[in-house]
Amino acid sequence: MQIIGTTTVTDGNKIVLISKIAKKINAKKGDTIVFFENEKKEIIIQKA
Repeated sequence: MQIIGTTTVTDGNKIVLISKIAKKINAKKGDTIVFFENEKKEIIIQKA
């Protein structure tokens, strides 16, 4: 596994989706992002 980037949690538990990740999942303004937890307790994100 490799680190692709980092972000900071702000007020209200908000995070910024860094551009490198947004490009990888082809996310655009207004898209819904889904967070999954796998059996290894890892968090997976993807565009809905």
